[in-house]
Amino acid sequence: MTRDEIRDLLRAARARDNRKITDDLITAWQQDLDDLPYALAEAALRWHYQHSHEWLMAAHIRANAAHLQRERLRAQYRRRQAEAAQADRANRDTRPLRDRSADIQALVHEMAARLTTPASLAITAAWRARRITAGPSRPAPPPPAPPPADLSDTDRAAREAEAIRALHKAGRPCGSPNCARPECVDA
Repeated sequence: MTRDEIRDLLRAARARDNRKITDDLITAWQQDLDDLPYALAEAALRWHYQHSHEWLMAAHIRANAAHLQRERLRAQYRRRQAEAAQADRANRDTRPLRDRSADIQALVHEMAARLTTPASLAITAAWRARRITAGPSRPAPPPPAPPPADLSDTDRAAREAEAIRALHKAGRPCGSPNCARPECVDA
């Protein structure tokens, strides 16, 4: 800051606390605050008198200026984050899945087909049987050996039926859409 700006800053302080302004005071404050911009120093002075009853010193101006800079940077960061979030919401495709492209539809159908194979249903039934039969008083049974990769469809169907029978024996719903038990259909 220049000497004239320091003089103006001290005049603003004098209007609030009736201090005497001398050339020595102006020189000392200029040495202490020469690197601060005048607008920031003035804002720091106002902030000091709004939040403190202490006699204003150059150190207060410097500390308050640092505080105000941090607050301005935080406000800029929050504004940028809000703008980025708003842009993200504006760019997000919120249409229902049935309105989207054929590629997405194909992917959904492919995943649904993978999840409803007899092998996946058997795995799900076995998992449910383990989860339901394990309790706090008894440990979970050891996991079954993974099925060999070369199982035929007949073997997979037999394993699925075995898992469903185990669930029925435990009195639990199997979740199979082909089961005639009313509690299984609702699962």
